[in-house]
Amino acid sequence: MWNEPTKAELATLPKLYESENMSATDVVIRMHFFMGSADWYVAEYDGKDRFFGYVNLGDPQCAEWGYFLLSELRDICFSTPHITQKNDKSIDINISTRVDRDLYWEPKPFGDIDIEAYKGAKSLIVAPMADEDYKAYEKRLESLRDKLDDLNTQVGVE
Repeated sequence: MWNEPTKAELATLPKLYESENMSATDVVIRMHFFMGSADWYVAEYDGKDRFFGYVNLGDPQCAEWGYFLLSELRDICFSTPHITQKNDKSIDINISTRVDRDLYWEPKPFGDIDIEAYKGAKSLIVAPMADEDYKAYEKRLESLRDKLDDLNTQVGVE
């Protein structure tokens, strides 16, 4: 996990069930975790490992309030496989992504969160780019694709 909350930060979160008599729109979301198009919004914490909050794993129609574990968020990691060349030399390509905590998150009532803004997000790029930045990004991406193609050719992967 990137930017894992400290014990001191976790200690400031309301305990489980403190907001159970509030309407969902009034429940204050204290932390936000994300990865790709998945979002975990934290409202309460049991002081050990369990959060209560709102979870959207990329499909807003299936998003819901519920419990999730800090240890599970910590363990989520997607990465590329290890590639080995034929002549016993190996090339490690480890492009990985992990759950990250939104360091710029300001606590706010759930009703004030623009959940619609997250619908359909399918990319790790979440901020709009100026045209010249996007062109530089595309050029860099193309360069990386060329390098990956070269590596695949070297190890005999089509």
